[in-house]
Amino acid sequence: MSTSIAQVRARVLAECEDKDALAAFLTDRTIGRYLAANEDSVETASHQLVGSWQWQQRVRPHALVCAACERDARSHSLRPVGFDAQGRLVLYTCFATAHDRFDPATATAHLTRLLHDAQALLDSDERLAPKWVLVVDFHGYALRDNNPRTATNAIWLLHHFPERLGLALLLDAPLLFGALWRAIRRLLKPSTAQKVSFVSSMDTTDPNVLALGTPMIAWLRAEAAENRSPYGAAKRHWEPPAEKRPHDARGLQSFVADQRAWCSFHWYGEQFVDASED
Repeated sequence: MSTSIAQVRARVLAECEDKDALAAFLTDRTIGRYLAANEDSVETASHQLVGSWQWQQRVRPHALVCAACERDARSHSLRPVGFDAQGRLVLYTCFATAHDRFDPATATAHLTRLLHDAQALLDSDERLAPKWVLVVDFHGYALRDNNPRTATNAIWLLHHFPERLGLALLLDAPLLFGALWRAIRRLLKPSTAQKVSFVSSMDTTDPNVLALGTPMIAWLRAEAAENRSPYGAAKRHWEPPAEKRPHDARGLQSFVADQRAWCSFHWYGEQFVDASED
């Protein structure tokens, strides 16, 4: 264990209550991420960790439920879909398949629970890559989506998940998004902004796309094509494929078959089974 990790742990434990639960949170890997995000500064890493711990105690992300998705499972489509060639967890969403996405509060709750569950999965096995990839398909993006509050909520949330984002792929982003992106970019660390890549229709000449590996590229292409089909707007992405629609919108077969990984995300539980029976 490095001296810096020990120093951060001591500082955070000295500032916070519920030391037993906090000690379980303060793993070497967690502290290492906060140090990496703060250029190995013990002081700033400790300050950020204290803030994240207090946020966890206040928000309780492990218990959050997206109220919109409870009403209609098609409200949001952000979900895990598998691991890429580098072992990174891939999170995918498409604007056209998120039917109730305009409320910043429920969008933030959905994202918070998703990132918490994703982090818990990555922390459960040291063999897993520590980062995730976010793929945002802009098909269906509209003027109402240009909401700076939703974007700033997401950026603020990333503060509590440092060094997790490996790549953000923005697929077919329209010119309409340009003004909001310029505002977002100013709020991001340069190191984070460099992880954002704009791609067109899953361009397989883009090195960031190629790094995903053939199985994930094939899945993303099939998903994008289905979302642009007449069936796309009505699809239920949590359901298994049908004979006439062989593409599995739940994700890569290897991921869906891994019950430990796939079912660690709360919305693949009873509420989606119930929703599929409507």
